[in-house]
Amino acid sequence: MSVHDLCLHLQLIGPPQLQRAGQDVTTDITYRKGWALLAYMAMHRDRWLQRTSLADLLWPDLPREAALTNLRQVLNNLRRVVQTGLPATPLGCERERIGLFTTPEFRIDLDEFCEHRALAVAQGKPEAMAWLLNEFAPRSAHLLDEFLQGIHLPGCPAFDDWLDTTRSHLGRVRRQLLAHLCTAQAAAGQDAIALVTASRLCDLDPLDETAAMRLAGLRMNSGDRRGAILALQTLERQLAAELGTRPGPEFQQQLRQWQSNAADATAGAAPQGSSKIPTITGPQLEPGWGAVLYVLCSAENATQEGLEQDAQHLLEVHQRAAALARRLDGRLLAPAGTGFLLGFGFAAAQEGSALRSALAARELMSADAGTAPLCIGIGFGPVVRSTSGLLGPLPEQARRLARQARHGQILANQALRGPCGVTPLIRWQDSGADADALLLEWHTPLENPCHDALTAWGSRPLAGRSKPLQQLRQAWRRAEAGHPQWVVLQGEAGVGKTALAMALGQALREEGQHVHAWRCDLSHQHEPFASVRRGVELSLTDLADVAAQAACTLIALLETPAAEEAAGTHARNVLQAAFDVLDGMCAHAPILLIVDDLHWADQATRDLLAGYAGQFGAQTVMLLTTARKDSAIEYAGTAPLIIELEGLPARDAYRMLRQLDTKGRLGTHQRERIIASSGGIPLFIERLALAGQEEGALPLLSVHELLQLELNRLGPFREVLQLAAVIGQEFRVDLLARILPNQNIPAVLHLAATHRLILDTGNPEIGIFRHALIRDAAYASLLDSQRRTRHADVAAELARQPDANPAERAFHHEAAHQWHAALEAWRLAGQAASALECSSDALLHFELALHIARTPEHSLMDQAPALGLAAGHAAMQCQGYGSTHAHGLFQAIHDEMAALPAPTPAQRTTLFEALAGLYMGSGSQGRNQGLLIAQRLNHLADGPAQRLMACFALGNSLFWRGRFKDALAAQEEGIALARALGRRVRHTRGADDIGVLTHAFHCWTLALLGRHHEARASAEAGLERARSAGNTHSLCFMLTFTAAMHWTARDDQAVLEHAGLATRLARRHGFPLWHSMNALFSLWAQAHQGKLQGIAPALDAVGTLQQAYRSGTSTARWVLADTLLTLRRTDEAAALLRVVTEDVERYQDYYCESAILGLQARCEDAAGRSGTALRRRARALAELQGAHGLLHSTWLTP
Repeated sequence: MSVHDLCLHLQLIGPPQLQRAGQDVTTDITYRKGWALLAYMAMHRDRWLQRTSLADLLWPDLPREAALTNLRQVLNNLRRVVQTGLPATPLGCERERIGLFTTPEFRIDLDEFCEHRALAVAQGKPEAMAWLLNEFAPRSAHLLDEFLQGIHLPGCPAFDDWLDTTRSHLGRVRRQLLAHLCTAQAAAGQDAIALVTASRLCDLDPLDETAAMRLAGLRMNSGDRRGAILALQTLERQLAAELGTRPGPEFQQQLRQWQSNAADATAGAAPQGSSKIPTITGPQLEPGWGAVLYVLCSAENATQEGLEQDAQHLLEVHQRAAALARRLDGRLLAPAGTGFLLGFGFAAAQEGSALRSALAARELMSADAGTAPLCIGIGFGPVVRSTSGLLGPLPEQARRLARQARHGQILANQALRGPCGVTPLIRWQDSGADADALLLEWHTPLENPCHDALTAWGSRPLAGRSKPLQQLRQAWRRAEAGHPQWVVLQGEAGVGKTALAMALGQALREEGQHVHAWRCDLSHQHEPFASVRRGVELSLTDLADVAAQAACTLIALLETPAAEEAAGTHARNVLQAAFDVLDGMCAHAPILLIVDDLHWADQATRDLLAGYAGQFGAQTVMLLTTARKDSAIEYAGTAPLIIELEGLPARDAYRMLRQLDTKGRLGTHQRERIIASSGGIPLFIERLALAGQEEGALPLLSVHELLQLELNRLGPFREVLQLAAVIGQEFRVDLLARILPNQNIPAVLHLAATHRLILDTGNPEIGIFRHALIRDAAYASLLDSQRRTRHADVAAELARQPDANPAERAFHHEAAHQWHAALEAWRLAGQAASALECSSDALLHFELALHIARTPEHSLMDQAPALGLAAGHAAMQCQGYGSTHAHGLFQAIHDEMAALPAPTPAQRTTLFEALAGLYMGSGSQGRNQGLLIAQRLNHLADGPAQRLMACFALGNSLFWRGRFKDALAAQEEGIALARALGRRVRHTRGADDIGVLTHAFHCWTLALLGRHHEARASAEAGLERARSAGNTHSLCFMLTFTAAMHWTARDDQAVLEHAGLATRLARRHGFPLWHSMNALFSLWAQAHQGKLQGIAPALDAVGTLQQAYRSGTSTARWVLADTLLTLRRTDEAAALLRVVTEDVERYQDYYCESAILGLQARCEDAAGRSGTALRRRARALAELQGAHGLLHSTWLTP
């Protein structure tokens, strides 16, 4: 056993804790005064202490003997805890004295604060500095807490005095160590983490002038001028508020200097007197948001004298604008022609660029009212800044607006209105010039009509969300009672979907309920089951045995690629394991499962959750998902309860503001502006309120500007979050580190977390933006060329990782405009999704590749046919044979190939494959072209694989025409070919095994011919082949025809067995055609057994089938009519049979014509009329077709 295994670790900083060999034994110390005694001895370590002194210290009100007795009880408890399992006890006990002593196995966190170590650090000794950077720094966050936190002994004044003195001493040592650490980190080039350390120092002592200067200097070094000024202003306000004093003269001089230099900095000038601050060089071009104002002076004089007067007027206005630019932090450009540009929103002065531009326009217009009136245009939006000027369309838009304005008018674009907000100072009117131009007018402010309403509202956990929270609570109670629930919270970004879901989760968890929260991420949207896998991994430690075992199975399945010959089995196993996990999670207690941001989930995850909800039974589970308002919610059987969240009404928004502004720093007008600017979106309210409190006065800025400003405060570290934004809402830290090796990534992320830009996940490998809007702002701060470069960097790094998801790599290749690489990666992603039977994902990936191939400038048109075929097969798998989309894809390829005058062998193969795709879906398009296409396939077929497809098509089409003997010959040729061909060849045309599909028709053909023994043998062979092939869709196909075979033989128990299995598989995997058809077979069997009470479920199944397969409903109506007659619903059966008769003629579905005639004869008999003539016709037709299985069926016998 190692020393580490025996180690006893005592933690006295923060809430006291004790660990033995890594196990928490804190609760083994019974008495509060036991902790007090342990801490006192720890501070006097390696020293004997008299028992009587300790008794008097801890029990001053008791007689000496009673106090000593209590001390013995406390010591006995400590000895049992401290001495257990250690070779040498650190607790020394003698008759008169006790003490705590150093041993190799005993460690105390107070060791960080020993005097000699702090002295060595202060002296700069190399060993001490190495300890400071390498050992103290990683633990410094923990050491910020209070000594013996939470411990207070009433009635022990001497102990409390000692505790206060000790806390003060340790706090002083801690601040000294952190100050040295900050200096050492900055000297070592660890600027980001030095900023974090400096912020901690200011948090520990908000009135320390030296700490504030240190933080301000570091911020200025990193290019965060605004943050540097803010640090000094914050100290100045706090000193005035709490002590009534002001900082020293050096501090005030520095603050004034930085403030005065801010305007120069916005114009690109270096700050004066700041030689200690290194210049941070950035890109020459930097995108951002701002306001550009164009001032047009009157120029109507044509004489030389008039021109000189106009020029003089222009220069005077320009001089007034220069003064305004200095006061309002604007950037003035030189006059040109008859006007000049004035910009707002640059460098350290980004706040409120929109409103500041409007203020500047008002003042310029007012000052010029007595002379020739000005014409002013203002444009607000994205602009590229450079050291030489303003680039992009915005300056020209401002010029155009100024030229449209009449004298004395200010015209602005529509974009300016939002960030200016509903201020009482501005009125907006249509200009009559063009749709994007608004007339801006100033007027007297109105009183705030909502102020009094604020006092009527109390503090609530979620302002304005009581109703949806009540709905969620009601859904939870239903789930607890065994009625599983699926609830979707929908709303726009920032409206509070996640906050509401998490509020419910936290409340239920505090009540002792089981809550699991999973997050979906855009960067994994193209990876099948990514969201489920990541969620299960997070929940694994909280799962009971059965669920944990299923979770391990699921994770192992998703980590192991499916072998090609067992892809379908692998997919079924994945779904089964996922369902077992979800069932296991709620097996012993109700659970709330939160799936956040479902709109970013991969399609396989969405299908899985919808499929699970579709099979709800009596599980005690509530599935709570959040999704954007414009995101489609797929469901299978069970529709979710959708709760739509809107922006908060003004009163609720005010209530939220009161919760955020606990110190009352925001005035009435400031709050009103926040409400107007935020649109009631909680995220915006929070950001604007925090900014207003930080500044001491509400900055006049939009939320987009505010987010850009927060990013800019990172200075040279901003590129880390920009790269993270390129990766996605959630990003891998190791990926950042490999692409940016010169950045201290963990330190920068720590700094970003302090700015509330990313979440503190507790996982050093993963980072997450606090909100999608922050990620969007970071992404928007890159130029297009920079974005492409970064996407290319990420794609190249992912390409070096053999286990990287091809869809993730494809996304980055495409964003980098690396079209060939993107196409190949999307193709690989589609093939991988197809192998997992994630057909919806496969369709998406193939179509993304197809879009690239079809774009002429990419020069990849030759790839389009193969990708179109792949997309068509995927569409047919996920949408059914009735997919109009698949038919359109195949038709386009067929038309292109058929138009070629002299096709190559490869093009002939492509034509054949397109025809094969058209054949599989032709009937579902309302077209009766199956036999014609089959004959063309038979003519074009070259080689065994194509012959197999042609035999299947002929056997299929001849079967529907009622030519059973000819169909049987084609089917048996196909089965013989399938035996000789490998699995890969049989699956050439999508996921289905053509050999299995041929077996399906073969077994029913034999049954209709009356060869029942051979039919059952063929069915068993087909089912065995389908199961071994591992393809769920092919298995459902085979099960359906096996059920039809048994239905023909009137074997209701066999029908229930095969149709029931097919129904479950089809529902789970999303095959509506097979689900509805087998539901009908099952309902017939129940009716045949006398167990079906009503016909409504059968009618629903027929409706679903009609949507999935428009012309394939003859069989469904045949089964339904048979069921109606079994239930003695003769009139309804007769009406339905008249419709089926029309379908038989329309689609030439002669395979069932004799049976339909026989059922009509039964209807006539039941109505008291003779059905003999109809029955005679039916039997004659069956004889002609050789359908002896029908001749001996109950359909054709009286």
